[in-house]
Amino acid sequence: YSTNFYCDCEPCALRNQSTLKVQDDLMNKFGILHQKIRLCGWAKFFSRVGELTGVQITDEAIRELKENCDSFVFVLPDIAELQATTKEMTTLRLAKAHALHYNSLNALGRERTRLFRMSRDHFKKAVNDAPGSPKVIRQYASALKEHAYAGNSIDYKLLAESLHKYCETKDIENVKSVILSLIIKHQGKEVTEECARILNKAAHMLIHECITTHSDVLVKFIEDKCRPWIRRLELTKFSPAIHPERALPIVKMCTALTVLSIDATTGFDDASFVAIGHILPQLTHIELSGLQITDATTALFNECCTSLVNLQIWGSPISVPVAVPTLECFDLSDCMLTDVSSLSACKNLRELVVLRNQLTDASFAGLSTSLSGLKVLVLDGNGVSDSLVINLLDHASHLEVLSIAGCTHLTDKVLVHLATCKSIKIILLYSCPFSTEAIAQLRTVSNASLDDNPG
Repeated sequence: YSTNFYCDCEPCALRNQSTLKVQDDLMNKFGILHQKIRLCGWAKFFSRVGELTGVQITDEAIRELKENCDSFVFVLPDIAELQATTKEMTTLRLAKAHALHYNSLNALGRERTRLFRMSRDHFKKAVNDAPGSPKVIRQYASALKEHAYAGNSIDYKLLAESLHKYCETKDIENVKSVILSLIIKHQGKEVTEECARILNKAAHMLIHECITTHSDVLVKFIEDKCRPWIRRLELTKFSPAIHPERALPIVKMCTALTVLSIDATTGFDDASFVAIGHILPQLTHIELSGLQITDATTALFNECCTSLVNLQIWGSPISVPVAVPTLECFDLSDCMLTDVSSLSACKNLRELVVLRNQLTDASFAGLSTSLSGLKVLVLDGNGVSDSLVINLLDHASHLEVLSIAGCTHLTDKVLVHLATCKSIKIILLYSCPFSTEAIAQLRTVSNASLDDNPG
């Protein structure tokens, strides 16, 4: 160093001494590191480096490191694979994504769109490089939210995407910030349908978190800020299952609710629906799955659900259907229905789905004349006969979809009659005792799509 870079003067001698000291310190540190690596083994060291950096070396190189590490020389062919999913690559991509994002916020028109598109591409690659990383996903979500508010009007599509990512990572504080910012933005103004949907989704996430964590703070926030926006509520897939008392206080406060979906993980029973009886008149859609409710609940619905349009109840021990005159879509499947004649009160019925119940011809007594507007009829797995199906087809002149799969009491007569039904577009008839010839004949004369394959 003194020969090539420094003269013999005192300042240069001092700089030379300082440089040599740094080199000595580095050599000492490397010597210590070298000793530590030798203790754990070079093969293990390279394997760990490969995990962190994405540089995978060949099996032959690993074997040489184990057997003869002192004379091993690392060369390019020893690299088997270079992976993009590295910590360093993720950091670089995030840095580029943020830089492009901030530049886009300061740009206008097409340039803003171009820069933000590039920013999103880098964010997406960073998310792919670190799948499931809450930190990376939240940074992407924050960029989406900033861009959603950057224009003259809110970009609800971007905001909804941002909210989805916050919900994905259970980022409670940012979900609350979305709700508060929208409320402030729309103070004194009419809330658009797009805005209402985002508020509902944000509130829905908080409700699930609140029920799961017993958070009184969240309950208070939901009651004060979210109650007017909760129009759709889905209480499903709790793991582990919860006691209904955990969810009932939340449901009771949802005075704007119109759509309610509940499954067996909530533990709801007949008493639970009595407790929320005050909100039943405003509900237009109810979906219940696997609940241990009985005819007492259907009687309550008949009395209180004066606005009900769509009802789905699956897998409950119910024998008497709900027959609210406003019903348009009725689906009681895998229940214990023995009689649906009371549905004659439902003059607006468009869809009737009663698969896998205990229905016979007598179950439909006097009903066929009330089904003139029916478009979808699903009778799978019931004990109905030719005469009933033909009678229903004669009255449902606008029927488009018919499913009679698993109706083992039917014969080829039904298929002969179906050939004359011009409005039907889809017929499902697998697992029925129809002859191959009758099915083939129906295919030749009918324009409907036939499905006779149970797979």
